[in-house]
Amino acid sequence: MYKDTFDKHPFFNGMKNMKLLTIMGQNFKPQFAQVGQYLYRQGDEISSILIMQEGVATFVQPRYHNAIFAIIDREAQSIQ
Repeated sequence: MYKDTFDKHPFFNGMKNMKLLTIMGQNFKPQFAQVGQYLYRQGDEISSILIMQEGVATFVQPRYHNAIFAIIDREAQSIQ
């Protein structure tokens, strides 16, 4: 079902453990975010990871009016 994601996404690049990939694929849940939506907030208990397939995400400082301090660009495959 997610073979294309496993083949093309850098996070999975080189993973050969088919059992792990199968378990991950069975537990993937598509999630879409809107511009300005928080994915995680400081202090949140993180029980899952998000694999970004397209778009740009940022780390912001809410106490400084959401000033951006890091940009995650999927196309650049980097954090700026």
